[in-house]
Amino acid sequence: MTELAPHTAGYPWQLDAFGLTSSAAAPPPWRRPAQPALPCLWGSLRFGDAVDDEWFAAWLLRRLTEAVPGTTARVWDNDGEFLLIEAAHALPRWLKPESAGNRLWLRAGALHLLPLPSAAAPDLPSLPSAAQALALLREGRVATHAGTRPGRGVAPALRACASVVWAWRLGSLTGRPRQA
Repeated sequence: MTELAPHTAGYPWQLDAFGLTSSAAAPPPWRRPAQPALPCLWGSLRFGDAVDDEWFAAWLLRRLTEAVPGTTARVWDNDGEFLLIEAAHALPRWLKPESAGNRLWLRAGALHLLPLPSAAAPDLPSLPSAAQALALLREGRVATHAGTRPGRGVAPALRACASVVWAWRLGSLTGRPRQA
């Protein structure tokens, strides 16, 4: 978290400050016993009505993947993959909620979307597990960068994250009272 500390100092979180926990210290609450225990950092955030907190946490994770080589992050909330919702107009038509699981990731400060199996890559999983998705991202054998289609990238989702940060830094996002 030292990479993120300069960005979070003084941020007015509504309910909880965002933090990361090592899976060695505590397993993520969403991990099922039958799932392989992938080592990871995980975090959760109660943000109530303060959606700005959610976008700021996404921006922090983006910065972390940019600052720490090889780091990959996934962001979701109660409604699912909210970055997909923000970038819906720029995504391929084949991407539907039922096929979106473990497909959208932050890596090297950019959004990456895992493709479906195709003639060029028939061995890709149609519904990848987290372990399969991470292996594909590390291998780099298929194009995953989500902003590669000219004029259509998913930059709006990343801009939404950054706009919260700049509003806070410029003083237009003011401190909200913390609730106990």
